[in-house]
Amino acid sequence: MQIEGFEVKDARRNATFRILPRDVAGARSKKPDKCAAALGCRRSFHADEVRVYMSRVYVRKGKQWTRYITPHSLAREIVALDRGGSFVPGTYPLTRPHEGARLGVDTRSGRSGPKSGKKRQARRITKNVRLGPAWKTKN
Repeated sequence: MQIEGFEVKDARRNATFRILPRDVAGARSKKPDKCAAALGCRRSFHADEVRVYMSRVYVRKGKQWTRYITPHSLAREIVALDRGGSFVPGTYPLTRPHEGARLGVDTRSGRSGPKSGKKRQARRITKNVRLGPAWKTKN
C-alpha cells in the first residue's frame, strides 16, 4: 500500500502521544491532518505529517508512513470535535495492528454468510464526521 507515492508499513510497537491544550486550540474539524490528534501526534513523534481517521492513524517520517489503530477513546474525541464540540487534551495510546488487521492479510473466510442462517445486522456508520482516507473512499 502507498500514500502519495510513499510506502505504508504497519507499526511494530505500540506508542503513546500527548495532546496539549495548544493542539486543541489550533485544531480544525473534519480535517484528518489538522485535528487536535494530528497536531499532537506530529509534535510528539517529530513527524513530517500525520493523518488521523476514525479507525487508523498514519504517521509519516521521511519517505515512509507508519499505520496504527485508532483507540476508541480517541475516536470518541474525534466525533466530538467534528460535530462542533470540544476535544479533551490528554495522553492517548496507539496500538500496532493485530494479526488480522495487518496490511496484506486476506480477511475473507470464503463463506458467503453466517452459518446460523441469521441475517447480518446492518453496519452503522457514524454521520457528520470526517471521511475515511481518500485512497479507500468509494465514489
